[in-house]
Amino acid sequence: MLTKNRLETFTDGVIAIIITIMVLSIPLPETSNWNDLIGFSSSLFIYLLSFLVVGAFWNLHHKTFNYLNRINQKIIAANIFFLFFLSLIPLFTKWVIQNQGILIPVIGYDVVYLLVSFFHVLIFRLVMSESEHEEIIHIKEKLKSSHTSKPRSSWLPIILLLIVISVMVVMSIYLPKISTIILMGIPIASSILNLFITERKPGGRRFTETEKDKD
Repeated sequence: MLTKNRLETFTDGVIAIIITIMVLSIPLPETSNWNDLIGFSSSLFIYLLSFLVVGAFWNLHHKTFNYLNRINQKIIAANIFFLFFLSLIPLFTKWVIQNQGILIPVIGYDVVYLLVSFFHVLIFRLVMSESEHEEIIHIKEKLKSSHTSKPRSSWLPIILLLIVISVMVVMSIYLPKISTIILMGIPIASSILNLFITERKPGGRRFTETEKDKD
C-alpha cells in the first residue's frame, strides 16, 4: 500500500526535477554585447518568477499534506495530474523566454497555471474530506453545529483568476503590451501571496501570522 511519506517523497523529487529542467532551458548569451546581456537578464528574471510559482505550489502541497492521515486512490490520481501540469511549467517558461513580449505564450502559461491550481484545490478538498487531524475534526464539528456559518468555497480563487484572465485576453486586442504584462503578473502575484504573505487555514479562509499566533 502506498504511504503518505512515499507520495510526498515522489512529489518532492518530481518538483526538484522540474526546477532543474527549468534552469537548464535558459539560453546563454552568444556574445557579451549589451543586447545579449539584457536578453539573458530578462530570461533569468522570467526563470525567477517561474521558480516562485513552483516553490509556492510545493509549499501549499506540503501544508495540505500536514493534515493528511491516510491516502486513497482519488488523492493519488489528483496528485499525479497536479504533477503532470506542474511539469509543463518549464516548457511554457521556455516558450515565454524565447518569445518575450508575445501574448500567446503568456496565455498558455496562465492556462497551465490554472490547471495546476485546479488540481491542487482538488487535492486540498480530498485531503480535508479524508483527514482525521484534530483541527479538521474540530472545524467539521463546528460547521455541523452552526447552520449559518459556511466556509468560503476553495474554488473561488480559481474562478476569479479565470475571469480576470478572460478579461485580459479580450483587452489584449486593444492593449496587447499591457495585457501581456498583467497576464504574466497574475500567477506571479498569486504565488507570492501564497508563499510569503498568507497561509490557508482549513475551511478556506486565509489568515496572517498575527492571527495564527492568536489561534
